[in-house]
Amino acid sequence: MASRVKRGLTVVLLLLAFVAGALAQAQWVNVDSKTHDQLAYLAQARMLAETHFEAPTNRIEMPAFPTVLSLFYEPGLDGEAWFWRAKLVSIGVALLCAIAMALTLRRILQTESAQLATIAIVFFVFMFRAAYVQSEPLYYLLSFWALLAIDELWRSPTFPRAVLAGALLGAAWLAKASILVAGLVVLPLFLGREAITCAGKHLFVKLLGRISMAGTAALAFALVIAPYARKTHESHHRWLYNLATVHVMWCDSWEDFVDRMQRLGPVDDWSKLADQSQVPTMSNYLASHSVGQIAWRTLSGSALVVGNLLMSPFGLFVAAMVIVVLMLWRAKVLSRMPWRDPMSGVWFVVYFVAHGALQGFYGPIGAGARFSVALAIPAFVFLVRALDRHASESVWPSARRLLTRATWALLFTAVPIAAVTLYCGG
Repeated sequence: MASRVKRGLTVVLLLLAFVAGALAQAQWVNVDSKTHDQLAYLAQARMLAETHFEAPTNRIEMPAFPTVLSLFYEPGLDGEAWFWRAKLVSIGVALLCAIAMALTLRRILQTESAQLATIAIVFFVFMFRAAYVQSEPLYYLLSFWALLAIDELWRSPTFPRAVLAGALLGAAWLAKASILVAGLVVLPLFLGREAITCAGKHLFVKLLGRISMAGTAALAFALVIAPYARKTHESHHRWLYNLATVHVMWCDSWEDFVDRMQRLGPVDDWSKLADQSQVPTMSNYLASHSVGQIAWRTLSGSALVVGNLLMSPFGLFVAAMVIVVLMLWRAKVLSRMPWRDPMSGVWFVVYFVAHGALQGFYGPIGAGARFSVALAIPAFVFLVRALDRHASESVWPSARRLLTRATWALLFTAVPIAAVTLYCGG
């Protein structure tokens, strides 16, 4: 009984600490709605509320979070009042997402590892992001769930897991479009693996079943995004149109994109221009840039991305895990782990590299830690889970114990730091 009371009191204190840190950011740090793309989210939510969800959004900020925000909008709110209310809503959403993330980590990790990952992610990612009127906390949770579901499908394919993976991928895409990279990477990997495995053993009926599972996942994804995709197709003649991937990322910088908008007019009219050579598209970019220029942009952008990640509050834990991995490599523990097991996390390594390269390419436009953290969170958790499973007889348990104790100590500094620290890179 006493232990339950102690655990309950600890949970309450942690929740209060989270809210205190988030409110400190809202009151003293995030005081300008023009910071980053918060104005866009505020405008999209206001427009949805005023048009009863009929107006098309701008197709760059995805609809999930603006829709949530719009439920709390009231006509007559001035800019500052609406900004403050939106920050409170954002804190509430982030708190719910943090609780869901903590419960998920408790389910998939060993007790001590769950404590380490929960404090690191909840208090050094979610709490610092909570007061910003952006979709990141919601996206971090949904994308993490989607990747977990994909991992389960990869390891043990079943139709229910295919439905879950596709549906969660669709939900995450409605929060932020960049998660689509996971589907585009995993689908051919999954089909390729099954084709090699089944064809080699003449299991053609099983192969047809696996192809059907992949189709089921794609169908579940399509059904989840269908209402938004239908409206997008009506306005832009593409089902998955997103301004960032169609135009923005093919500029050399954000300033380049702004300059083109000033010269070429509204983005929605670019498709009607007689001279399409000035419109930033993938084909125009590839035609005007060499392989060396593209490689340099990706490498230099990656340096910006990694630098901002390491300077963010979560960067401390990323650096700590890099040190742990180096220790395990020196102790020759990594070579004994089942890296070549076809049922292991090979898919995530490929996805991590592909998505990381795309983030590097996008770096000259936006290299903020809020983008890279979405990739760092699942990498951190999957690495901890792999070490729990395969490195329990090494220095990992001692390193994990040390990291967990240090993390609890750092927790007491997180709230006061939140009152004065900007989240690096927005």
